[in-house]
Amino acid sequence: MNSRYEQILSAETSPLIPLKLLEDYNDFVNSDLREVLRANCLRRYLEGAIDLLLKDKIIQKGYISIEKWNTYNLNNKIQAVGKYYDKDIERSFDKIKSIGNKGSHYGNVVSSEELEEGIEIATHIIEKMLVNYFKTNPVGSQFPVLTWLSALPPKNRVYILEEIFNDGQKNTVVIDKLSMAYLKSGEYLKSLSFLEEQKSNKIITYGQYDEFVGNINLLYENIEKFDIAKNVLDVERIFNSIFNSHDDNKYKEFTDIFFVLISGYGFKN
Repeated sequence: MNSRYEQILSAETSPLIPLKLLEDYNDFVNSDLREVLRANCLRRYLEGAIDLLLKDKIIQKGYISIEKWNTYNLNNKIQAVGKYYDKDIERSFDKIKSIGNKGSHYGNVVSSEELEEGIEIATHIIEKMLVNYFKTNPVGSQFPVLTWLSALPPKNRVYILEEIFNDGQKNTVVIDKLSMAYLKSGEYLKSLSFLEEQKSNKIITYGQYDEFVGNINLLYENIEKFDIAKNVLDVERIFNSIFNSHDDNKYKEFTDIFFVLISGYGFKN
């Protein structure tokens, strides 16, 4: 494999954490703290994430007043997520809450496995919200959205597109974008084997396979020419360069997720 390619894409990709949640994130990933304290921080992070990322969507859809929302405890808020937003995300949040609750009461023990499971969920909330968006707005139906999605680090795009692909969206746009995301995340051989598999399963034609493989190889040979995000600061910079405010109202649900993610890192909405 091309050493230049490996060098460019070998850097670690940081999770997508909004600035307002960064302190709580730093606490629950701090291995110097006891597991019960980290679990409690994980619960705090979840509360903040719901208020920051989902509150406005839920109160609008559920006709819930701010006054009533402010009386909700965490369990009420998670239930509202399931009722007015997404059941899968509700179940994920309920798992974090259960782990966090164990860290909030004297005598309880939180295992390292439980903590890692909670962290895995918490650090992918942005991606889960984007997966939910594409469930109701299939990939390929809104091309400006795909341009903005390209501002994310490739590994985050892989997470999103794999979820969408496995949920049944096996169209050529998803296949093309996912194969390129594999390549840009440092998995050149996986990008080719993925396309080979789709050809063998007759999801794409031989002609489409040849076209997609050609695109992969061209991208591989010119990888240094592409601005590939590694962290939220990169996302902010790239998104700021490609975002056209005239399209905001057309795709407000999608852009709102990005605005919350990058607000405070330099983006001016």
